[in-house]
Amino acid sequence: MDHTLCDFSASYLKCKKYFPQIENLHSVPDFFSELAPMPNAIEVYQWLDIQDNVDLYILTAPSVRNPSSYTEKRIWVERHLGLEAAYKLIISPIKG
Repeated sequence: MDHTLCDFSASYLKCKKYFPQIENLHSVPDFFSELAPMPNAIEVYQWLDIQDNVDLYILTAPSVRNPSSYTEKRIWVERHLGLEAAYKLIISPIKG
């Protein structure tokens, strides 16, 4: 998700500006659920999703220091891509 569907860097820098005292910005409530989509990411996802020869999944790593990141990433997917995409969401700290 991060840097592919979500603009993680922009949100991180914005959060750092508002919360300079927080060392682990991933722990800020709603950090992951409020990430902005990358330009054209939603449209490209939707286009890929309707292709007959594509079995589309979303793989993302959680912030293990923020247990809420699991829920927040799930919320982001439903909000931006729809409930059906949530069935194709894989959250794992190991992407290999």
